Amino acid sequence: MNKWTSEQRNHIILLAMATAGIAALIWFGLIGSLQASIQEQMNRIALSRSKLNLTKAGISRKEQFKQEIETGQRQLLDLEGKMPQGDIFRWLNNSMHEIESGHDVNIVDFGPPQYVELNIPPKVPYRAVSYSIGGTAYYRSFGSFVAELENSSPFIRLKGLTLQSVAPGLASPGTSERLGFRLDFVTLVKSAPSGP
Repeated sequence: MNKWTSEQRNHIILLAMATAGIAALIWFGLIGSLQASIQEQMNRIALSRSKLNLTKAGISRKEQFKQEIETGQRQLLDLEGKMPQGDIFRWLNNSMHEIESGHDVNIVDFGPPQYVELNIPPKVPYRAVSYSIGGTAYYRSFGSFVAELENSSPFIRLKGLTLQSVAPGLASPGTSERLGFRLDFVTLVKSAPSGP
């Protein structure tokens, strides 16, 4: 049944093996590198599509972003309007007396404001001012005074607090429960724009 000679069979086997080897070389050498290149291009396309979709989403929310920016700018201007400007000592006296009037607190000493270094970003038009106040108050009134003072402005930060009872020789019998206090603060101040 088998009409091939052993020599012909060996030639056919060698030919089949050579063909399979050449096919494997073509597959792994040429087609494999082309497939890797195609996969890399597909990854780049997918990345570009995701960036494009992100950009399109940002563009579609442009009006929302504009409104958020305008709202933020209005809030910033409102906060800057509450920030101390100009004569800091006058601002300090006025604001402290305004808060003092709602409490049983007697402020008798206003330390002079002094500019201090503060770790804030360098291109922000704000400076820091340190100041202190001293006076007398009942404990409960003093607590509500400090709370209102700190809540009155987001720019005020309490740096130090000293409380002591009023010296017996200095206090009258009705005020013997009053406390003497000293508060040290730091606040941000809107700097005047520097001209050329």
